[in-house]
Amino acid sequence: MEKSEFKKCLQIIDKIEAWNLTKDTFFDTFFHQAEAESFLLDQDMFSEMIHHLIESNNFIQFDNTFDLSEPLYIFSRTQHHSKLEALSIFEAMIQHPDYYSYCNNHLSGEIDLSSFGYFKNILVSTNLFTNQNDRMFFNPDYLDDLTWILKDKKEGYNCSYALKTYYTHQLYHKLSLEFRNEEKEMISFPNKEKMLTVFPKIGIPVDRDCSKELQNFFKDTLLNEFKHQCCICHINIVQLLIASHIKPFRDCSYLIEAMDNNNGLLLCRNHDYLFDQGYISFDADGQIIISKEIANNLDIYQLHQNFKLPSCVMTPTRKEFLSYHRKNLLKQ
Repeated sequence: MEKSEFKKCLQIIDKIEAWNLTKDTFFDTFFHQAEAESFLLDQDMFSEMIHHLIESNNFIQFDNTFDLSEPLYIFSRTQHHSKLEALSIFEAMIQHPDYYSYCNNHLSGEIDLSSFGYFKNILVSTNLFTNQNDRMFFNPDYLDDLTWILKDKKEGYNCSYALKTYYTHQLYHKLSLEFRNEEKEMISFPNKEKMLTVFPKIGIPVDRDCSKELQNFFKDTLLNEFKHQCCICHINIVQLLIASHIKPFRDCSYLIEAMDNNNGLLLCRNHDYLFDQGYISFDADGQIIISKEIANNLDIYQLHQNFKLPSCVMTPTRKEFLSYHRKNLLKQ
């Protein structure tokens, strides 16, 4: 499959993934949408692609829906032969632990392209590699960023801060926008100084509509991370789910704070309100904290004193954002 075809497939998948499709209806829906967009694709080729995306942990199936990995979400929106294109397909590939291990061990040495299986043809059509005397190496200009991605993957982030920062740069570096909150303190992101080198603009746009694309990414990432259900009550009707900021958008001092899934929880409308207004929060271990103002009505609010967020979502950065929430929003 050519890279352009691959990206088009990803764009259509992203479009239909919120339609609550079953395994039985997914393929028919995809090809109906492809036909509507005048995109012709061999069904066997598409089936092979989906098989490899599932195998590499880039196509996640839930009970009533599915999700693309966040690196592929970004890859589908990248410019041809850009640095972000190379970095995002690299991160998509290393979702598979075998590819992660291989890249981690061969980052600075000669590489065997056949080791990358299905991804090989897509990878070589980007500028991820350089050819030196018929020997293939990762692009030396990208080694620092590839190391950054590998480290974030090891830390458990489902999308590296390298991709988030370069994606933000792609969307905003040419825009002339009025920003605010430049004086507010930023969360201590891992590799904060490198992030500021890639995207140095402090603050967030005065016009929130200008960040619509990043907000779409924010919700898409949270839907993926929390398996399309409220992380408290497990309601799984997409129309009732809110991508809830931990540090409110209005308080963010850097665009990546506003679009980072670690600054969010996926909540139903009721629990989003309770969280947004500070009636509930979570401690550094993910244990729920309930304000005294509603402590006598837990059944009404579908809350339990012993509720705890899964340890897998308690990343170091989410813990920082939750600390902000406890200090600034929680009602005692």
